[in-house]
Amino acid sequence: MHVMQCKQTGFTFIELMFVIAIIGILASVAIPQYQVYLNRARVAEAFILLPPIKKAVATYYAHTGEFPTDNHAAALPAASLIRGDYVSQIQIEHGAIHITLKLSSLAEGAQPEQGFILSIRPVQSPEALPYLYWLCGEDTQLVAPTKAVGENKTTLPTQYLPNHCV
Repeated sequence: MHVMQCKQTGFTFIELMFVIAIIGILASVAIPQYQVYLNRARVAEAFILLPPIKKAVATYYAHTGEFPTDNHAAALPAASLIRGDYVSQIQIEHGAIHITLKLSSLAEGAQPEQGFILSIRPVQSPEALPYLYWLCGEDTQLVAPTKAVGENKTTLPTQYLPNHCV
């Protein structure tokens, strides 16, 4: 009598659990990195809206020798009217441009959308008048005798800033 042996094919339960664990570990690393990538892309929208705002501040400075105190002085619409999908407003305050952004937060218990501020400040250089240079966020690369104008109100985490702002 000849007994046929069946050869089992497929995966064991332990092997399947091991694969699921590896996928879980990869997802736990990838999802936060993807969130950072998304928020960096959302911050890029601010830089698309920025050129006419910078031009208005520079024009006001070129004509008056001073910086505009607010949007109205710079001949710009009200701060809440300058917005985009991820930019909730752009406000001029004593020459500085403050961009309020709506980004997804990674903090536990935080609301899905929070307002972060990115400040873009003009830099006066007596030797390079009437040209202005701009500091972005926490950037502090000033060369004497230059002076940044306005307050830096940046609350945007540095991981979301473009490379030229860090």
